Amino acid sequence: MGGETIVIYSTSDTRGNLLEIQLDRWGFMPLRAARRKQVYRLFEHAMISAVIIMADRKLRKTRALCHRLRKLSTTLPILVVLGAAQESGGIELLESGADHYAVEPLEVEKLLMSLTAISRRQPGRTNPNRHLSS
Repeated sequence: MGGETIVIYSTSDTRGNLLEIQLDRWGFMPLRAARRKQVYRLFEHAMISAVIIMADRKLRKTRALCHRLRKLSTTLPILVVLGAAQESGGIELLESGADHYAVEPLEVEKLLMSLTAISRRQPGRTNPNRHLSS
């Protein structure tokens, strides 16, 4: 199958497409979801390694998504990408279930390093020492 499968939730085609292209170049299998229901369906029907959420303008919806995903899985890595104006909401997202947040402009390599560190904690991981960006 190839690299790890990462769901990218983004209601913006531009933001999601750029991240999808970059993840694909790094050898991942990104799956796009434009609606929260799609994220839940993918989680139920696919082997998902992580979820990257491109935060909605209204952080309330992003917090709700983090909270529900965390209820579905205590081990799924959840990373949130915030716009610069949303940075103050990062702590609330961590309290809602996110494992990490990054602020745009996004440095994909740093995001992947965070994902690697978080993924090491996953029980049953086939190779917890595998460096995701290699």
